[in-house]
Amino acid sequence: MRVANNESNSAPYTGCKDSYRKLFSRFIDNKDVTLHTYAGCANSYLILSVKGMRLMAVVTVDDEVSADPYNVLKVTYQEKAYADDKIPPGFTKRESTTNKEILISRIIDRSLRPLIASNCCVNLTVTLLRYDKSIDIKSWGVLLGSMAVAKAGVKIYGPVAAVTMSLGKGSCFIARTPFGITAVEVKSQPIKVSDLITQIASKSDCTAMWQLASEFFKFYQPPVISLEMIDFVTENVQSVNDFNYQRFYEQYGSESMSFNQIASLHMSKLNRADDRGPLDCRKIECSGNILANNHGNALFTRGQTGVLAVATYSSNPRDRVTNDSVSSKYDQASFYTHYTFPGYCTNSSGRRTAISRREIGHSMLIQNALKPLYNSAYQIVRLTADVLSSDGSSSMASVCAGSLALYHKTKKHIGGISIGSFDDQLVVDLTAAEDAISNMDCKVAANEEGEITAVQMDCKSPIAPGKFCMGISKATEVITSTIIPAMHRMVKA
Repeated sequence: MRVANNESNSAPYTGCKDSYRKLFSRFIDNKDVTLHTYAGCANSYLILSVKGMRLMAVVTVDDEVSADPYNVLKVTYQEKAYADDKIPPGFTKRESTTNKEILISRIIDRSLRPLIASNCCVNLTVTLLRYDKSIDIKSWGVLLGSMAVAKAGVKIYGPVAAVTMSLGKGSCFIARTPFGITAVEVKSQPIKVSDLITQIASKSDCTAMWQLASEFFKFYQPPVISLEMIDFVTENVQSVNDFNYQRFYEQYGSESMSFNQIASLHMSKLNRADDRGPLDCRKIECSGNILANNHGNALFTRGQTGVLAVATYSSNPRDRVTNDSVSSKYDQASFYTHYTFPGYCTNSSGRRTAISRREIGHSMLIQNALKPLYNSAYQIVRLTADVLSSDGSSSMASVCAGSLALYHKTKKHIGGISIGSFDDQLVVDLTAAEDAISNMDCKVAANEEGEITAVQMDCKSPIAPGKFCMGISKATEVITSTIIPAMHRMVKA
């Protein structure tokens, strides 16, 4: 056997060392944080190490100009079975997409989307390479994703970071920049609004992460709104249905955040399409037991949004849902919801082919909102929410319908409402057209005592923390004063 001569005149191969190199190593929040980069075919690669976790973000950029602001970012989060030293189940022994992966993809997407300024399509893939149960994947995924986008040369406002704080048996995720909040997700046992606001104010400091990201990557400051932009929007918009993203893009390029701010400011000076006041709900109608079954069902209608909810109870352990992702450790759920949004609910003739990411996300939102009503004595509960017609906030209508379907067992109500903002004016019960313009889309669920059970907020431009806190407070007031009383009237009828 021949042994290679280490003293050979030929230079050693150093490609691996050059292509995979360390950018920095820091100690943040009592954790060792290391970031590596890799030189490959994509626009950027970053591999983040936090204690035992390894997370990789890869960005590719499609330079085709897109006039649709909803196509500027596509996020995919995926978990490798080897991240926890496992072989995937099933016949093929390959990984398949799980609900947990889709939910994390959505929260990273909502955190970063308002900050992408470029007229291009950014594809971000975040992959869990090594799992550590003590590390929150969502928070570090947002930070890593933003740095990968910046490294790819895409114009992104920031820096942005996220934190997940404990709320007893629940949690609160908040993503923020130095100039505002971009996403919030709360799931909790009933919590007072004042207590939630206190938690957000005291435990959402992201300064260390912002400084780290800004030290190595370039982030931009929010755009300055010009008088020319304001005049353009004012001259071309007379009602909520006149807003046109494409015309603004053609005129001013990539400043979508500017358009949203101007549109929201202008909308605050106009009347709502149906002449409602800012805190007025559309007409509410409730019907119970329309299917005449023993398990519980209800039809909830608010304006042109209608949802049929049906509860089914079982004592068979095989009817539990198994969460089979790496980071959920094969948990089994005895209470779960399935939300469906067929094309006909918006008068679309398209064929339904698969469950959408939106349906999976809203299913979990409804489940988090109604989970406090569940009692283990009910054994296993499947709640379905079928959207029959949709003109804004079908997820919160599903919360109301689901609460009514469960009422004969729980004897309690939980209601839900969406709240948005036109500049500094808060507006509840958004229609689909208003939702497209509103800076903030915040969905709030609360019980009869005004205690919050779930919140989901996303925005088109970062929201001041004070405005968000005022929004959830006003939404809770509307739930307790308008929505739950309407649900009570149906029960008594």
